[in-house]
Amino acid sequence: MSFTYTGDPANSDLDLIRFLLWDTDSTDVLMSDEEYTYMLATWGNVYEAGRACAERIAAKFTRQADHITRTVGDLTISKSYTAKADEYTKLSDELAEQRARLFPATPVVARNNLLATSDRDFSSPRRTDFFEGMTDNRSF
Repeated sequence: MSFTYTGDPANSDLDLIRFLLWDTDSTDVLMSDEEYTYMLATWGNVYEAGRACAERIAAKFTRQADHITRTVGDLTISKSYTAKADEYTKLSDELAEQRARLFPATPVVARNNLLATSDRDFSSPRRTDFFEGMTDNRSF
C-alpha cells in the first residue's frame, strides 16, 4: 500500500483527491494511491471519484466496532467510529454539491435529493433534469 502526497493539490489529481478527503497524513492512511488511482480512472472526475471514495471510507468505518473501550487500571480509553462514518457520508454529499457548482452542465444525483442540472430550465435555484413538457411529442 503506497502513500504519496506532495502538499500541492493543484499538482495532481491524486493530491487533490487526498486533499478533498482529508487523507494527507502518512501515519493514518485511509486509502492507498492505487485505490485512488483506480477510482479516478473509473469515475473520470476528481469530485465524483472523491465522492465514491468518501462512501467507501464511510463503509469502512461503519464496519468497524461501534464502540471500543479499553481499561487499564484507572485509565479508560474509548473510541467510536459512528461519527467518522457519518462525517464521510456527509462529505460524499458535499463533494457532489461542489461538483455541481464547479461543472453545472453535467448531471449529478446526490443521495436523498436531486442536484442534477439541466440546460433547459434555469428558473429555479435547484435545477433538475425534469421540466414541464419534457414528454411532449414535438415532432409534428
